[in-house]
Amino acid sequence: MSEIEYKIRKDGNPVMFAAESESEPLDTDMVLDEYPYIQEDMYEENYRLKNLLCMVFDEIVFENKVVGFATYDIRDNFEFMMTECYILPEFRGKRLFFDEICKMHLIAPRFGILQPTRNVIELLLDYAFAKYATEDIVVSAIDLYLDPFDVKSDDGEECYGLHAPPSNFYDFSICSTLFIHNDEVFYHSLLNNDCLRGLQRKKLDADYFDNIRKVFSKNCVEFEKLIGELKKELPSNNLGYDVIVGYGEGLSEYMQGMVDENIISYDRAVEIREQLIKEYQSGEIDDSNIEERFDMLSLSQEGIINNFNELKDLVNSGELYDESGISEFLVAVAGDDDKFGNELLNAVSTGNGDEFQDLMFNHLELDEEFLKEILDFDEYAMDYERSVIEIEKELQNKYRLDDANYKGDYPTNYDWEIYTVLHALNYGDNYYDALTGVYFDSQVSLDELTNLLIKSEFIKKDGIIKVDWVNDKPNCPVPYLKRILNNNDLETEGTKDELIKRLVDNNVTLGDSFNITSKGKNHLKKFVWIGYYEHFLYEFDFIDFCRYRESHQGNIKEISLSYLDEHIKLAKESSDEYYLEECLDAKEEILEEADMFLNDLNTLE
Repeated sequence: MSEIEYKIRKDGNPVMFAAESESEPLDTDMVLDEYPYIQEDMYEENYRLKNLLCMVFDEIVFENKVVGFATYDIRDNFEFMMTECYILPEFRGKRLFFDEICKMHLIAPRFGILQPTRNVIELLLDYAFAKYATEDIVVSAIDLYLDPFDVKSDDGEECYGLHAPPSNFYDFSICSTLFIHNDEVFYHSLLNNDCLRGLQRKKLDADYFDNIRKVFSKNCVEFEKLIGELKKELPSNNLGYDVIVGYGEGLSEYMQGMVDENIISYDRAVEIREQLIKEYQSGEIDDSNIEERFDMLSLSQEGIINNFNELKDLVNSGELYDESGISEFLVAVAGDDDKFGNELLNAVSTGNGDEFQDLMFNHLELDEEFLKEILDFDEYAMDYERSVIEIEKELQNKYRLDDANYKGDYPTNYDWEIYTVLHALNYGDNYYDALTGVYFDSQVSLDELTNLLIKSEFIKKDGIIKVDWVNDKPNCPVPYLKRILNNNDLETEGTKDELIKRLVDNNVTLGDSFNITSKGKNHLKKFVWIGYYEHFLYEFDFIDFCRYRESHQGNIKEISLSYLDEHIKLAKESSDEYYLEECLDAKEEILEEADMFLNDLNTLE
């Protein structure tokens, strides 16, 4: 038998590969071509990749040899989901999976596993990341995710595209992660790698689902307590010397990640590493404050220039006052100092990088709390105890009822985005303009939305969207033109005529063209009530209305009138005249127009 030619990492540090963007994920098979000995063992073991694409590919290294890998997907709120993990057979039992879990739990704002196999759950049990709650039900400290494209419910229907919140429960009897919502049980199909092990699941009949509901209803308090106890035992989120600096000769994985993300340069990272080693050895810093010291050193001239360039791009894109953009940054940096905030804004708007840099350095010297303010803002943006939906709703500030009206949280879904884009396509808009309809309010990136629509077979590609910029777009606002230029990596400075000329000279298109399919049209008919919501209830929170609709009986008109009655009570209690007026206007429109409007929607071609 020939000797295995392992890929060697002399410094002992694994290499992590990251996709350039959501629209260009890594092809795991292509990455694995660099590790033929791993591919060979996977083939011999009949190990099949369930997820062929990933956002991050992370090597697993033992004694300088690359002996396995893990892949990850990343959701919008910085949730890292392990999608695959494979370790060569001869290196199993060396706690490498344990080390990978601990590492990701430490460096990721939120970490979980996408549809783990039974073998993975057994490992979580072995490493005390999970415990048996009943004979078959396992409670996990690590979040478990259902694949949106492989979700089933207890009524036997496929819930295609449903982004359920993370779960912490796994049922050995059916080899599936479980998610319970409003007494409805969600699970996934039997995984290929479990099938290859000869595993089978018990019969999924009414008795099974009734029993699951009873178990969770009876033991919900004990289950939650067990989850809390397990999570307390997870590695601390405080990053110490071993993570920040590491014990290898080169950059730690943490620092290399900062370089890969263009937060600091490689040379600057090496300088910071040497300084941290010196300060740690002299006792000036320890594990409790080394992360904060690293952050301070990282906020160098280069970092400030990067901030300036990002903010300048934001200004040029026409999104200056988007809540998630520059205005939030200026609030975080300047606080109540309006003068300083305006000076920063002026420097960015006029393209004066030197002035911006000077202002930032001077502010750093005058205000030692500056870094803390920045970090506090980042914690708000990444706070994994609050869902992205909750943060979005705070920004949009739409009317919603109290949570006491509902039995539980409404699963994350993109029904509104899907309906809005399909509706626009169905009435003749090109795909770019259809996406523009959800640009500012979407909970999901436009690239992910496009991929979802394609996977759902709701749209199909039909060439390129070409534009006669001179004749077709003379009345386009400048921010719109700048956004198109920015999306195509072109200069955004100049007059409107110069911007249009630049678009013409570079043959800029609006990207791929898509048509709605017959399946997409059927989806529109199924979700026609969303068009009703958009017409009559758009000032009210969409997810809130979804939850109310799911919790109440009746047709859409009856439910919406009842929903508005609840809002009217709140408006009167708060003496909010504007709120009350919005409710009464919406109710009047429904009473006068709803029947005719629904009839028009139902005649959708």
